Amino acid sequence: MRLLLIRHAEVTYNDREGPSADITLSQRGYFQAKQLATYLLKSRELDGIDEFFCSPLVRTRETAQQISEIARVPKFKIIDSLTEIGAPSTENLSEGLERVHRTLEQFARAHDSKSKILVTHAGFIVGTILKLFKIPIGIDRARLEPDFASITEWSLVNDQWTLVRYNVTLVNTWINHISKTLR
Repeated sequence: MRLLLIRHAEVTYNDREGPSADITLSQRGYFQAKQLATYLLKSRELDGIDEFFCSPLVRTRETAQQISEIARVPKFKIIDSLTEIGAPSTENLSEGLERVHRTLEQFARAHDSKSKILVTHAGFIVGTILKLFKIPIGIDRARLEPDFASITEWSLVNDQWTLVRYNVTLVNTWINHISKTLR
């Protein structure tokens, strides 16, 4: 199974809002989502994608909508468990990481060899790394922060998860794609 995790495009938080707030994409975010969708279409990155899911928060739905329309992939389905860690606000970090782990296990059991897109949040993406690499949570650890509209890819073969790539942004992706075509 191949999981393509896409962090939603840029949003603008104000002082009272944080990652669990249900806010829309910024103007730049809409541009990022359209550019990412165009890249995904032209690079054929989504060939073989069987299913498309996203978090219920507005910013992921708006990102997913651009990908769905421009890249011509199956209509996305909303899955509550793809939401940001800490949303709802009653969820603590440990509970959020357990939700991420359960979600990955559900995909592994239900969708054996299929390829899917998950449009989600930084916390969910980082949660996959913390859980699958069994990194203990605590104060004394490095911080990961996936960029807006970035791609992280996991592969599951014979019950073994492999991190294929992390936090690949459009600029780096285009450079790699162009350099491969020039060889």
